[in-house]
Amino acid sequence: MNRIVELMSDMQSSQASPIAPGVPMPDDASLLDAYSQAVIAAVKKVGPSVVSIEVHKGVEDRNGRRRGIRQGSGSGFIFTPDGFILTN
Repeated sequence: MNRIVELMSDMQSSQASPIAPGVPMPDDASLLDAYSQAVIAAVKKVGPSVVSIEVHKGVEDRNGRRRGIRQGSGSGFIFTPDGFILTN
């Protein structure tokens, strides 16, 4: 157990990568920036196909009088070039 703690301490002090010795580990800021850039690229690519869906329906009683509205919402994405939408 002490050897593990010693190795971890050495890694933290040298900032060397445990996978590729001699290669410095990237800092948190550069990792977060890389993650942000990946998310931005994904959103730019698939964002235009994402849809939001809302449904509203009037509810009537047996006498035909309006008794309220049922509603729901969801999301999905355009699945085919001719506009079919896949929803949750």
